[in-house]
Amino acid sequence: MFIELIKEEFKNAPAELDFYRIQNLFFLIKGKNQNIQIIYSDLIYQGKVTKIEPEYIKIYAPGFKLGIERKAILSVEVMNRYYSLEVFIDEVDEYDIFVNFPSEMKYLERRLYKRTSFDDLFARFITLYSPFMQTAHEEKILETRYRHFLQEITSDNPNLNVLFQLLISQIHEITSEFSINLFYEKDKDNLSIQEKKLIETGQSFFISNTAKIESYVEAETSAPDINFSEEFEKMKKEKSKKEALEYFEEIKKKDLENFLVSYAMVPFTLLNKIIGYIRIETNQFEKHMITSLQLSSIKTVADIFSYAITKLRISKSHFNADAIKTQVVNISMNGLLMEIDDQVLYEYLKTHKRIKIMLPILGEELELYGEIVRYFPRDGAYFLGVLIFKSRPGDLQKLENFLFENVHFQFF
Repeated sequence: MFIELIKEEFKNAPAELDFYRIQNLFFLIKGKNQNIQIIYSDLIYQGKVTKIEPEYIKIYAPGFKLGIERKAILSVEVMNRYYSLEVFIDEVDEYDIFVNFPSEMKYLERRLYKRTSFDDLFARFITLYSPFMQTAHEEKILETRYRHFLQEITSDNPNLNVLFQLLISQIHEITSEFSINLFYEKDKDNLSIQEKKLIETGQSFFISNTAKIESYVEAETSAPDINFSEEFEKMKKEKSKKEALEYFEEIKKKDLENFLVSYAMVPFTLLNKIIGYIRIETNQFEKHMITSLQLSSIKTVADIFSYAITKLRISKSHFNADAIKTQVVNISMNGLLMEIDDQVLYEYLKTHKRIKIMLPILGEELELYGEIVRYFPRDGAYFLGVLIFKSRPGDLQKLENFLFENVHFQFF
């Protein structure tokens, strides 16, 4: 029982694998004459390391009795870490146990502050803006060119009408022909081949020039956008190049019949799930083509818009005054553990880790800022370990007073 509990506790713990570091740790344990726990057959024995060799470790453990089982767990605290390692018992000689030299030692850090557990402590939280572009250069462009967007999405409750107008104004710089489409309003069986590809890949679909078949069947090299190049290559192998070209010529023909010159479909998401797309197009009356640079700007504002609607969704469900309160399982001066039951939100927070927490204690709400550093599911619930890195002036002192007044402390 003890062994299984310890194995589960250290299941995802980091491990020390270097032979010499492990050896040095045991020399430190021996030099400090430190007790080491031997967990064997659901009994716990105390021992002391007396000899360290490359092949084995000798432990003095009076009272130890060897049964049929040859495996044991060693547990020890060294340099503010709890170590756990599974060993094979080679030999028992009166009061001495000889175990094989371990290949790894799993460990967990000791907490600097005591944690206090609660059954009735609940908080509100919202995501904090953090850079989400792929490069620092793109992030710099975002800050300079789209500062009005950023001003809106950094607030706790972004104004969707303002963001929508900003989005429309950005599209109008390229074309007046556009539409915003939601997939929940469409029958899945009636999705176009372009829409199905958009959902499948999560990438923008782009036909730069409807007059050229190459725009349909040749991969774009200047931008990471998609067309029908993969389907064309697959059809060539399964059928023939002639049949493949004829198939995509028909799609091209229909686009020309609709007077299209170029078009693109840019997805937007809610909690990282595609829920719709922005379609922009130019026609023979406008007489210009959409460029990769113009499409890139639409993709940027679509990403911002996706972040904004997701933040509004989280605000409504977990931050507003009438939202569902999130249980705080335990809390210390430098962090807390929260429990949620929303798997989709749980997965989203793995990539948007910075959050603002409003914690009601002592008749007022503390404003804490944290980063999620630990994630784990258990029994149908989802747990988030948050490291506090900032607070409103004076709030950490209030938190310290609150924790001091509670007598139920727990370690680790």
